[in-house]
Amino acid sequence: MSNDNSEISHQYRQLAAFFELHPELIAPAPNVGVWLYDKADGIKAAKMPGARKEYSDTTLRIEVPVTGGLTVSYYLARETVCTAKRIEIVTQPAVAERTYEKVVEWDCHPLLAPTPEPAGTPLATVSEEVSF
Repeated sequence: MSNDNSEISHQYRQLAAFFELHPELIAPAPNVGVWLYDKADGIKAAKMPGARKEYSDTTLRIEVPVTGGLTVSYYLARETVCTAKRIEIVTQPAVAERTYEKVVEWDCHPLLAPTPEPAGTPLATVSEEVSF
C-alpha cells in the first residue's frame, strides 16, 4: 500500500470537520473500501488484529475493524490470492445459447484460505497462527 497516509488522514479530518459544520447535510457511511492489486498488501490487511475475510465468486473482502463500528474493507480479485481448481462451462439457453466459463472451485493460498466457520457466521476470523 504505497500512499501518503498522513495526507489521507488530514483529508479525513477535514471531511469530518465539514460534516460537523454542516449537520443539515447527510454524511456518507463511515466505512471505507479499498481495492488492492497485490497479494502482499492483502496479507498485511489480513494480519491486522480482528481482521475477518469473506469470499464471493470473484473477490476476497478483508474487513478490518477500526473503532466504534468503523471498518476498512480491503478487496482483492480472487485470482490474486487463489488458483482456480475446477472450471465449468455454463450454457444459458435463454440468452441465445451464450456459454461462458465459471470457476466453481478454488485453491486458496494458506494465509488467505477460507477459514472454517460456524453455521450462520458470515465472516471468518483470520488466525494469527496461519503460515504463509
